[in-house]
Amino acid sequence: MTRLIVGFVVAALWLPALAFALSESYWNVFWASAVGAFTVPVTLLVALPLFVILRRRYRLRFWHYAIYGLSIGAVGAAAFSLTTNGLAALNWLPVFLIAGLVSSMAFWVVGVWRNDYVVHGTTQPTA
Repeated sequence: MTRLIVGFVVAALWLPALAFALSESYWNVFWASAVGAFTVPVTLLVALPLFVILRRRYRLRFWHYAIYGLSIGAVGAAAFSLTTNGLAALNWLPVFLIAGLVSSMAFWVVGVWRNDYVVHGTTQPTA
């Protein structure tokens, strides 16, 4: 269970941490909080329910998460288009798709891969 929580935290916060690290010193907190204000709700409102559905249907392979990560990136771009014009959202679409893919792969590696709790509902190894 702890790996799942850490996986969701990593998936939600890697991009704000990257924005903080890459921005100029005066703007670090602004960009990190602006990006985090977008990634954390998308993770909680879209990725968490999607994980529950995928787990119930035993869709636990990396390619499942790659496809759905790209889909979450597209949902993020659609939400972004509601706050700005469509051309800007279209220009940022590749960034959103890559961010969704990296987030889902980071979550899969940290929270799902070789995690008996996710597959069997227990922390005990199965024979």
